[in-house]
Amino acid sequence: MDCKIGDESVTHRSPARLAAGRRAVSSLRRSGDPALVRTFGLRLGRGTIAPPQPDDWHQLVTAADGRAVVRTDSAVFPLIAGSGAWLPPGVAYSIELAGDAELRLLYFRAHESGRRSPALLRITPLLRELIARTVELGALDGRVGAQRRLAGVVTDEVSTLPEAQLHLPLPRSGAARKAAELLLGDAPCTLGLDDVAARCGVSRRTLERAFARELGIGLGAWQRRLRFAGALHALHAGASVTAAALDAGYAAPSAFIAAFKRQFAITPGGFFS
Repeated sequence: MDCKIGDESVTHRSPARLAAGRRAVSSLRRSGDPALVRTFGLRLGRGTIAPPQPDDWHQLVTAADGRAVVRTDSAVFPLIAGSGAWLPPGVAYSIELAGDAELRLLYFRAHESGRRSPALLRITPLLRELIARTVELGALDGRVGAQRRLAGVVTDEVSTLPEAQLHLPLPRSGAARKAAELLLGDAPCTLGLDDVAARCGVSRRTLERAFARELGIGLGAWQRRLRFAGALHALHAGASVTAAALDAGYAAPSAFIAAFKRQFAITPGGFFS
């Protein structure tokens, strides 16, 4: 099966495994759709996809593996294996994949999390297993006792998830927006902030003021958050702490771990547990 992603056609990597789940979703829709939770799961290659976004459903977007981000008009949410992007109804978004990745999306008919805006959430090991089981089923039917109870467990678990302060708010326009896009496209994290400012035609101080004014976060802190996200991706893919620290711009693993712990009150390894 092929699907259109941007201007490229990429191959759906695992149609057989998801076929049963899709049949379940189709059957529910023919029955008046008593689903409490719906799912959307597939493996794709590099590109950009806009998945189904029904107006009246809350959504949780995760990546079981691979490197991907959720992008809205106002922020970028890195989909590290230990995190997921929460999207309230009516928030338009796309998913950008840097290579092969397995996406798992949950759609909730009703949810009492109290979250009214997009957020990046830390996914617990328990929820990862619950998501995998729900995607296998395709949807959770409120008429079936076991599935109704599973929907309750999934919903309760999502409601208690802490936020992972790794999302990257985006400036609205101008040099600050250009700087953010330059840094987001700098996968090896080689650009210095003075270089970024020069490419944007302004001083670094001007960029610092624009970021602080628009986003409430300094340019340096914004870049550190981006680098931390990249380091977590690398660690999850099997890189050593030393390699991840160097890629994030730190001369030693101890400095990287200390900086990460100051920012998030946990170690990089603790992020996945």
